[in-house]
Amino acid sequence: AIRRAVRAFKSVPYRLELVRTVRGVSYYNDTTATTPEGAIAGLRAFPKKKIILITGGNSKGLSLLAFAKEIRARAKAIILLPGNANNDLPKGIEIPLLPLGERVGVRGGSVAMREAVRVAQENAKSGDVVLLSPGLSWLPVMNEFERGDAFTKWVKRLPYQETVREVLAGIEESRREIKEG
Repeated sequence: AIRRAVRAFKSVPYRLELVRTVRGVSYYNDTTATTPEGAIAGLRAFPKKKIILITGGNSKGLSLLAFAKEIRARAKAIILLPGNANNDLPKGIEIPLLPLGERVGVRGGSVAMREAVRVAQENAKSGDVVLLSPGLSWLPVMNEFERGDAFTKWVKRLPYQETVREVLAGIEESRREIKEG
């Protein structure tokens, strides 16, 4: 009964919410992490150097030093959404900064999020985590819920092409669940 309850548990929306797994890459929506401390907690939930972090925005005057240090220790790459914090955040983070396309301006909104998801997908490998855990606000562009909804929308629109191995693994997992029932 406990196993069934754990398997059936759904995370809280917008807080380390698994949106989808595509070709072995898991996409998590942690948009309510609007402070550096919240995003640090999100980063610590996953294995080191397997995270492509989508962050960026407006710092609200908060120190980004601890956040930058945690990004450097845990993320394999970052994607910065437009905002005033972006000049300070990447300093000293010696990991790849994946640029968004030229069409994304300061007020990019959904276009910026679509581009961020696309860039993340192009750079992620099986076993990686794409994590929207900004640690910053994105006002006045979007509030955190609009930002999270945009992320979820674009992740759900990613093309899904399972390999034969992924299909067989899913079938085997379903069989185990039925047996454990």
